[in-house]
Amino acid sequence: KAVTIWLSKRVTTMAFTRPRLLQIRISQLFISIRWIKFLTPLIGTCNKFRGYCIDLLQKRNQRRRSKKAMSTWDRLLQSMTAQQRLEAAVLRIQTNFRARREEKAKRRMKLLRDRRGRTASVRIEERLRADAARARDGITKTEQIALERQKRREVTIDDRRKMQSFKQSVRRHRRILLRPNTTFSVVWKVITVSCVALEIAQIACAPKVAGEMKKMPLEELMKGLLLLLAEKCDEDVVKKKTRKSPPFMPHQINALPINQVGKMPSDVGNGKRRYRCLHSSSSSSSSMQRQLFVTIVQHFAKNIAFLVKVVSFLDVFITFFTGELDARTGLLQPKTFFKRYILPGLALQLLVNPTMKYISELVKDICIIVRDMGPTRVFGMLVAFSPYTTWLCARLFDFAHYVVEMENKRNIVAPFLR
Repeated sequence: KAVTIWLSKRVTTMAFTRPRLLQIRISQLFISIRWIKFLTPLIGTCNKFRGYCIDLLQKRNQRRRSKKAMSTWDRLLQSMTAQQRLEAAVLRIQTNFRARREEKAKRRMKLLRDRRGRTASVRIEERLRADAARARDGITKTEQIALERQKRREVTIDDRRKMQSFKQSVRRHRRILLRPNTTFSVVWKVITVSCVALEIAQIACAPKVAGEMKKMPLEELMKGLLLLLAEKCDEDVVKKKTRKSPPFMPHQINALPINQVGKMPSDVGNGKRRYRCLHSSSSSSSSMQRQLFVTIVQHFAKNIAFLVKVVSFLDVFITFFTGELDARTGLLQPKTFFKRYILPGLALQLLVNPTMKYISELVKDICIIVRDMGPTRVFGMLVAFSPYTTWLCARLFDFAHYVVEMENKRNIVAPFLR
């Protein structure tokens, strides 16, 4: 409050004593605010571009090491005979079996050292008896189901329900996690880096193209740049015309061969390749060509802007479902909770994503449609279409899991070669 009073007194005094200086200071303040508003999103987008580039280089290096390890593993397998491969597989199985046995022995010793409550022997005995009882129950149920199926030779509604519940339980325990060293991850990161570079251009080129110090739409930016480039090219071509071409007579044009029509009269027959400029055509053909070029630029800019929006929106979820490789073991594991969900995870990506503006507009339009149709009718439609929606979501989930697993299996190599 004291600072506000002092500042108001200072401004009032300067307004009466030095109005010109006050005007200059106010204009400088507005210019500084304008530059801050212009540079803040530019610096943030550049920082995002830097992080994407670092991630791209990391994934590219991981992909390169993975391909090198796979080629080394293939050469190793080709150099080994069938007997050597069999021995190596047997040794690997024995090593894994011994490791599991040692792990079980460690767990038993841990139970034996625990003296609190009941003794370890009683715990082991109860656990073994419970396992045996569950195994007997499972065998009995399996035999009963087999006998019933042999009797009926048909699938009942209960069996179908059990099969459906089994599929749902399998889907719940599935994990969609993409390896960061796959070809898809590297190519997708290259595409997203290009989109972020276009986002930087939307801010940096706005003062030159639109004359405003704020972010401009990508479609308008591409139209302005391409048309500006075309106009500059036209000006350069016009400046290069050093002399006016002599008039062509109709009988001279008809007398020329087909492959030499369009050359200057002095160039015919002496082997030169100087042709008429495109601007020597009629004004109607030039306007048609320019209109065609403008139409092509408009469609191209519109499609590129739409693709950038789609890529920016899908990148949030692809980044969320991309795991990371353990630096010690090389195994695939999900990112930490804070890194995956908070920073720079799902929450921050959704906040700074440029397509969220269009998503919010879409949500508003949907809310208006629901209000006009009535909540009861919309709820009834959702209930009616819920089975189809559930089936479609399940199919999409299975397809996504299949694609991710196939992409991951292409990059699996021996653990000691990672």
